[in-house]
Amino acid sequence: MTDEIFEKLRGRFDNKKCPRTYAGDRIFREEHPELNQENCSCDDVIYTGSGKDDDGNGWTPHTFNFNDIWAAKVTTRCLNFRFRFTDWLKDPAIYNFTSKRPVAKMSAKQFKELYNKAGAREAEMLAWTDLPNYNKGCINIRGVPFERKQLRKALMYQDSQVFDITMETYADEVPDYKRDARSMLHLIGDKHHIVVSSQSPQDTAEKIGMTTIGYD
Repeated sequence: MTDEIFEKLRGRFDNKKCPRTYAGDRIFREEHPELNQENCSCDDVIYTGSGKDDDGNGWTPHTFNFNDIWAAKVTTRCLNFRFRFTDWLKDPAIYNFTSKRPVAKMSAKQFKELYNKAGAREAEMLAWTDLPNYNKGCINIRGVPFERKQLRKALMYQDSQVFDITMETYADEVPDYKRDARSMLHLIGDKHHIVVSSQSPQDTAEKIGMTTIGYD
């Protein structure tokens, strides 16, 4: 059933397989020689390609840059996905400017119920207030805003699979990253590893609040 779910997700994502090249400059590759292996283009990874960079430009399909959602089979050998989204769990030296915040362990159905309740609370509150700049459509997970529509898309067709949910954010000693970069929510199940980007800090700074789901 999980392979069927992944194929259904593939049909809804813009990019049907991993990018052929790794996004990294010459110096970065010198520091990580494992990236000099033959480029990958596997079918075990899909991604939305819907994010924007700071200049408002569209996504770049040949890399994982500026995307909102990534999904992979947990058994994938994809070099690109493993280095960027999996190895950080095992080797903090790879991403020593990030910090990890455990969130919860729950089924996809339970998680959906939580953010649906958050949406209902938001609708009730907005009916009684006048907040034109309110951060609508977002929920607060461990202090980070995520768009509900992105969470819904990431968990399409998922129901019974249980995920370990972890936040990847940026350490206090790297203020430039905390100011400019998006955090990532990792949902790691027995079959799928799904990553969702947070709302951009620039968008968040223009708003004045968000609905929480109890993990802030």
